[in-house]
Amino acid sequence: MNARITSLILIVVAASATHAQSLPESDLNVAPFAANYSVEYRGIRAGNLDFALRNNGNRYIYESIAHPTWLAPVAVNNNLREASEFTVENGVNKPQSYELDDGSKSTEEDTRLQMDRKAAKARGTHEDHAIELPLTDGMQDRMSAQVV
Repeated sequence: MNARITSLILIVVAASATHAQSLPESDLNVAPFAANYSVEYRGIRAGNLDFALRNNGNRYIYESIAHPTWLAPVAVNNNLREASEFTVENGVNKPQSYELDDGSKSTEEDTRLQMDRKAAKARGTHEDHAIELPLTDGMQDRMSAQVV
């Protein structure tokens, strides 16, 4: 198993060890928004980052999209996108899917996970390798953990 898969697993497993608090629905501050941030590196404009939380019926989508400029595309592909789709059930954020797309046509650097709650598994691909991870209550992905 390569180091990147191990890192992904550690992020997911570490997140699963910290269970989300159950909050009353009225205490959740899950409201759609959109924000654009200008990014600088050592005083030089490097691009923009867009963050958005959208309501999609009974699900939410939280995503970030990078728009690098000048020399930044050397380190970050244009339109790098990271997103989580989740539901809020009984005051608990429950991720349903996670995606990291590096913005290139290749899928060699991408991650896609689907959460199968009935089977208690997170399944998908990471850098073109199939992965399956245990899915426990309170488990969050990198994006959903930022919302609630």
